[in-house]
Amino acid sequence: MPQTEVTLAADADLRLSQTEEGRWIGVLLRSRKGFVIPRFAAALLARAADPVPVTNLTAWMDQCGVPAPLLSACRSAGLLVAVDDAYWERRLERKRWQDHDWLAAYDYHALTYGYPFEWYEKGRSFMDQTRMNTYSESDPDVDRFLVLHQRSAIPVPPPRNAREPEMRTLDVDSVAFVLAMMGGIVLQARNPWPHSAPALRKTSPSGGSRHPTELFIRTHSVRGLPDGYHHYNPRENTLGFLSPMPALSDAPRCDVHYVTHFARNRYRYREPRTFRTVHMDVGHLMGTCDLLAASLELHVSHELGRVPDAVLVDLDLVRTEDCVMALSILSEP
Repeated sequence: MPQTEVTLAADADLRLSQTEEGRWIGVLLRSRKGFVIPRFAAALLARAADPVPVTNLTAWMDQCGVPAPLLSACRSAGLLVAVDDAYWERRLERKRWQDHDWLAAYDYHALTYGYPFEWYEKGRSFMDQTRMNTYSESDPDVDRFLVLHQRSAIPVPPPRNAREPEMRTLDVDSVAFVLAMMGGIVLQARNPWPHSAPALRKTSPSGGSRHPTELFIRTHSVRGLPDGYHHYNPRENTLGFLSPMPALSDAPRCDVHYVTHFARNRYRYREPRTFRTVHMDVGHLMGTCDLLAASLELHVSHELGRVPDAVLVDLDLVRTEDCVMALSILSEP
């Protein structure tokens, strides 16, 4: 019985880059290993970006003058791998993220997956407590709310007192209900480090009770609300009108923009974990939005990573400080 030919490919989580000096660098995200790669090896790995039979690859190497030992060297280093089910599974996972324009987010998650952070299930460690005390002494932990200039504001009932509005109707009452149930404050808790504002417990979970996601909406022909941008303020239980914008639809529609305020989350998690946790935060809120829309029999759709930067300009926000991570569109059925 003839033996099946081996098919090779660059590791699914290999990333190649070139320095200003022209050196090629290869990083295996999941093993967190980096390599300085010779130019011919970089060419070999680029040729194998998609699976290729080993005979075709060696023929190409002969044609291009790539030294033969580089093939075994790349395989030994794990840069070049035999194609199997695990390889295709990782390729498919990356494609799912790519379909939402979240390639950078995928790379970050792959790079930090399984990283030995603090084991919080065993309780707060002495190292963690010392670190947070140091942070708070130099820069008090008081960032809980985004304060914006608003033209006007309407009250939003807090989540525990919210009366369910009329179903299948998108108006000021249903929008206020959805926002309060997504981001309303339920409880407050004292943090164990000094000079800290209370931690907030909201209706949707957030790592460390940081709640970095701010809820902005753009309304289109929603009864009881002017067309344009609004901001939900859970501290004041208000919906503040920020700026008028023309409606893009005659039918009632509410665009919920999930805006990450990085500083709030970074205070607790610093750089190594901030990017990972803000995605989970937005995911929880989008899941809550799904449940609320279903309870009101409203239609909802989501967009990830395709929200234009123009939204930040409209909201007068700075990209390095805040980012529109995703969008939910609520409409009547």
